[in-house]
Amino acid sequence: MTLTLTVWPKWRIWTQDADRFFNEDRFDQICAASGIKKTVLNSASLLPIAKQIYGKKPPEKAIWTWFVAPGARNTKRHSGIQYCPTCLKTDVRPYFRLPWRFAWHTGCQVHGHALLDRCHICNAPVEYHRLQAEDVLITVCATCKSDLRAATVRSCLPDALKFQLMADDVLRNGVGPFQGSTMSITPWFELSNYFVSLIRVAQRGENEPLSEFLRLTGVQLPVSIPMQPGNHLEILQTHDRERLLAALFPMMSASKIQFDEALQKSNITKQGLAGHGLVSPAWIRTTSASLPSALREKSTRSTARLNGPRPRYQVKRMMARLQRKLDMAQR
Repeated sequence: MTLTLTVWPKWRIWTQDADRFFNEDRFDQICAASGIKKTVLNSASLLPIAKQIYGKKPPEKAIWTWFVAPGARNTKRHSGIQYCPTCLKTDVRPYFRLPWRFAWHTGCQVHGHALLDRCHICNAPVEYHRLQAEDVLITVCATCKSDLRAATVRSCLPDALKFQLMADDVLRNGVGPFQGSTMSITPWFELSNYFVSLIRVAQRGENEPLSEFLRLTGVQLPVSIPMQPGNHLEILQTHDRERLLAALFPMMSASKIQFDEALQKSNITKQGLAGHGLVSPAWIRTTSASLPSALREKSTRSTARLNGPRPRYQVKRMMARLQRKLDMAQR
């Protein structure tokens, strides 16, 4: 923080997500101070990858889809920056990798370990911008001063790592495989994100046809994942995202025959596949057009629910939001 205030005396960059920031005027100041070219600094930010995924410039203030959201409130964070303890341990000069900000990254491809996003001693999120000069290394927990490199590691889930490698290949090659054909980067990530949302909806246990459809496509619904506001994958902790992405991989690798059979046998409706208040990708809208409609049944259920208590998943979301605020207030 002292360093950045020296470069930008009137701007507190750490009250924002510094990794996704790009401003021509302010980049000039740090380039002059460091001698690093502007193009190099820009390539070290999240912006070029976000443009690939969005197919355009991403929103300025909203959560970026498929990027871990640190949850900035002033200089504190409620979500952690991911890291591999073994990578940090073997670095001559420890540093945090750019792919550790990708929400589809939950494992280290070099060591096969699951990534961590919090201190193994005090469970505080990683906040390296809050370190002092006396801490010497960036691998120190800003809250309890423990060495993050000493954390115990475990193997990552195989299917989560397979999806991670698949998504990396999509960015590298410009196209992604799906049901025997290919999609460009933006629709592939949109469809993947939509399937994650369907899995989250099915976790509530209120839609049997949807749960059956997912089961027939090879999905094993993860349990005990917090119901966060908006079902955002990007604000979940790494171990929760890992289980969601492990469940997602069978859907993204299923054949067209398997997918069509699952639609038919599950008796899922058009609203079951393309409803739930979600923004449906073009592929979903086309696929759901041939499914039976259940508008009348859905309207009846919605009216009845208005007069009853809140659904359990909504109460869990409210509790999770309150818990995050309490955790940040204690640090």
